[in-house]
Amino acid sequence: MDSDLEIWQYGVIRQNVLKPYNTALHSNVMQHYNDQEVEYCIRKKKQSPTQESHNYYRGIILGVCEQAEIFGGWKRDKIHRFFASMFLKDVEVKEIKGKTYMVESILSTGAISKKRMVQFIEEVRAWLDMQGIITPEPQKQQPNANKKNI
Repeated sequence: MDSDLEIWQYGVIRQNVLKPYNTALHSNVMQHYNDQEVEYCIRKKKQSPTQESHNYYRGIILGVCEQAEIFGGWKRDKIHRFFASMFLKDVEVKEIKGKTYMVESILSTGAISKKRMVQFIEEVRAWLDMQGIITPEPQKQQPNANKKNI
């Protein structure tokens, strides 16, 4: 492992003890940094978008868009880039040696929070609605009784 490497791990704290989900990786990291000063951050885990929300956006919404005349035969990736540039644009203003620069980037749907993904989908659907393109409502997922809640 490189000394500048950042290792992100997930786990749960139970009875004031951190229990990593990937114990093998945790052990390797501890061995690598043994007898060295380290810094670490513990925070509440970000809720990532669900697979269902990605499937709804990529499969249903973009599928409807592919069929819409307004997009003139664009494929899903191009339609996604169009929406991402409208609704997932991040602009940072930086000052370097007295000169102001705007740094623009497009956020990835895989890197945004669950809440932000829901907002993105709502913004896309509202825009489509204004264009006269109706998309089906997302289906609410029923809790899975076999799934462990942590």
